Amino acid sequence: MAEPTLNYIEIRFMQSVHQFSHLWNGTELGWVVHCHVRNLQHLQLVFTDAGPTLADINALRAVVPGFADKPPGEIVALVRKAKRFPLGEHESACARKLIQQCESQGLQVEITGRQVVSYRLINQISNRSLIIEDEIICRSVAEEAIRQGLGVIHSEE
Repeated sequence: MAEPTLNYIEIRFMQSVHQFSHLWNGTELGWVVHCHVRNLQHLQLVFTDAGPTLADINALRAVVPGFADKPPGEIVALVRKAKRFPLGEHESACARKLIQQCESQGLQVEITGRQVVSYRLINQISNRSLIIEDEIICRSVAEEAIRQGLGVIHSEE
């Protein structure tokens, strides 16, 4: 069986990660990986197959920013026969408040959560941060740094 060969892109990628080996090989002390997790929730209101009721329209006016100032007829025209109404994506703490507001008004909320993980490399001795603009290379460098034993600081929102 033939040995698998690396293609040009894989070789360039490995070289890109290797150029950051000074972070973990001992030539520069103080580097750690900062792993930041953002918990996001996409919210949308769910109505019956017939669309929102008059009570739903009034509730929308109470919870959706900017709707309180609009006449009910304008809102009806906007959401008529809609089975769903998007409320956008929010950080989890903000989403919880909005969900509470909606539910207190009798609205049904559908929640889809996701996490966004980002990495930064920080030197705790020199108080510097390394900026790697290519997100894929940054993630790969961070993962390799962790495999090589660099410390990890976790944060979450």
